[in-house]
Amino acid sequence: MLSEGKLTPVEADRLLRAIADVLPPLRTSTPAPGPEVLVGEVLSATAPPDLKRFRRFWRIPFVAALAAFLFFSLWLAVVLSGNDGAVTFGALCLLGFVLLAAGGLALAWWSRSTPWVHIRVQSERGSRVRISFPFAPRLARWALALGRSFVDGDARAGLDTAAAMIETVANNIQTTGEPLTLAVDDQVDGEKVLVYVG
Repeated sequence: MLSEGKLTPVEADRLLRAIADVLPPLRTSTPAPGPEVLVGEVLSATAPPDLKRFRRFWRIPFVAALAAFLFFSLWLAVVLSGNDGAVTFGALCLLGFVLLAAGGLALAWWSRSTPWVHIRVQSERGSRVRISFPFAPRLARWALALGRSFVDGDARAGLDTAAAMIETVANNIQTTGEPLTLAVDDQVDGEKVLVYVG
């Protein structure tokens, strides 16, 4: 209304003051309290995850790969016997699946003795994230060495640092048998991160 010329600046000021007197004041001093930050076993540095339980998880992909291997092997046998042993495109496709399942079997069998990485993250609002996966130090070092040949400068130095850290973690696990624990408590963002390797 002021820009249209219906009100003068003095009248607009009086109108705004009258509205401000009628409306309740805005609360700007303290924000509403957020959810309480959760604490407990997820971020307890004294109680690492049940490592024996996670070491038994190799059985799940092993059984799945074994079932896939048997299924595709039997299907391949049916296709080959139906064509009097002639190799067809379908037989070659099934052979690829049989080899893929065999690779999955080998990978699952190998992962039964590999250490696990357990990452636990808790945000300031209390939300939690848990991630656990097998950790292969040799494969990680190989991947870093391969990646090192494609980068230079700071990235190469970062990969060298990561390779040294992986070497330290692998040596710690082999010599002590105890999990390595890394705890980060960000006071600024209020996030907590715990990493267990073992």
